[in-house]
Amino acid sequence: MSSNELNNFAKTAKNFRKENPSSHYPKEFQKTVQDLIENGYPLSQISHARRKFFDCLDNYPKAEKAIHLMDELFRIERQSKGSFKRLANLRKTKSRKIIQELYDYLIKLEKECLPRSGLGKAVAYSLNLWEGLTLFKKDPKIPLSNNLAERVLRNPVKGRDNYNGYRTINGADVAMFYYTIIETCKLLGINPRNYLK
Repeated sequence: MSSNELNNFAKTAKNFRKENPSSHYPKEFQKTVQDLIENGYPLSQISHARRKFFDCLDNYPKAEKAIHLMDELFRIERQSKGSFKRLANLRKTKSRKIIQELYDYLIKLEKECLPRSGLGKAVAYSLNLWEGLTLFKKDPKIPLSNNLAERVLRNPVKGRDNYNGYRTINGADVAMFYYTIIETCKLLGINPRNYLK
């Protein structure tokens, strides 16, 4: 990309910030986003709950069943092979049963373990976030986990101190542009250097 193209991009980004970005989205999407902001979005991750059980597994063997049930949810997700229609069907027919079994098991564990123990904390974490943990059942577009998004965001977050060196907002915009391109290339399995040439 030439310096002229970079300057044009910086000007475009600057103008875009001045506009109301929400005007570029359909009304339904704007309404959904507004509702989520006003009412809170209780989406939680099964993978975070799973990690709590995994961390206490050495001391509490009963955590293994919860981990197994959560792993089963991920196996079901992989069976969809990227089809939202198939995923909705799998979640309706298979995931609901496992979610109910997991909930029943967590209620049982809650009665059996001490609240301040590692297992008790894992159970409390999961039950306190239960609505968000099971929200994925309602819509196939809601992911079971957002680990992929977290991985993509890791590089920009790790380098945050380095970004203080940008002298202008346009410099930061150009960096944002390149990070978007580079991370998208990584997701698609394309060599970013070759793509940018």
